[in-house]
Amino acid sequence: MQHKIHRREVSEIPIKTTLSLHVVLSEEWTKQDINELLDNLYESEAETVITKSKISNFHIFIYLYSSEDRADANQGLWIAMLSKVGAEGEIYKSFDDEGIINMNTPEEIHFDLTELERREVWKKIVIAERNAVKKADESYPLDASTSEQIGQSYILEKQTPLVPSPEVGGLAGQSEGVIEKAIPLPPKTQISVIQTRKNMTKNWYLVNARTNEGDFIGKGWINGIALIGQTYMSSLGQLESHENLKHHLQDFFDKKISLEYELSQEQLHLIAVEGLTKKWPFPNSD
Repeated sequence: MQHKIHRREVSEIPIKTTLSLHVVLSEEWTKQDINELLDNLYESEAETVITKSKISNFHIFIYLYSSEDRADANQGLWIAMLSKVGAEGEIYKSFDDEGIINMNTPEEIHFDLTELERREVWKKIVIAERNAVKKADESYPLDASTSEQIGQSYILEKQTPLVPSPEVGGLAGQSEGVIEKAIPLPPKTQISVIQTRKNMTKNWYLVNARTNEGDFIGKGWINGIALIGQTYMSSLGQLESHENLKHHLQDFFDKKISLEYELSQEQLHLIAVEGLTKKWPFPNSD
């Protein structure tokens, strides 16, 4: 039974030292063997940390992985871990029993594809879904802080300032009918975008604001920063268009993957389920 230190990360400050050890296992390991390895690694690493740093207050985290790509993914895909926080802290261990079983299970051929090949299909499925969501967001944004499309309507969930101008110290009159002084828009105010402008690096929106009952409040500008962190409810039509485009693109991308690997839609679905069940690493976002 073999293992290798894949990555050792040490952080030292005057009052404590923190060690994170990432270890990759090879061949087959039982849970008992893994538990013993955690103990052995902890004893050797703790002694090294104390000897080198001459500090008794330390944190140690040890993570064991079944492959290098899982260790590199930074997605918490370990099969076992040990932690000790502080010199007086208890040693805590956790095991992914299903992950240990999968590590010791011989690879199988499904749909005339090896597991390595199915993992490539899995990556393409995930990337296709991300691309579908991204394109739907660009065409039919559901978050007003990133939207630059005229004609969209939103319902505010917290008080938001409405001002006469996007310029610092700007006055009303640059757009016809704009309010003369800033007013706070209360929660549940309905706004509809009628113009957009970028001032420096900030997005600004010229909007018509109405009460929840539909009474007109005024016309003015909202800073995109004021919209960040709020949850917006776009019109049902906007949401429906977003979901329709997302599903249409997802189907389109999935059919391309199916043709490339000569897989049915059902087989593609089963590979997606296998990827989630076996916790295959997600591809990195570009």
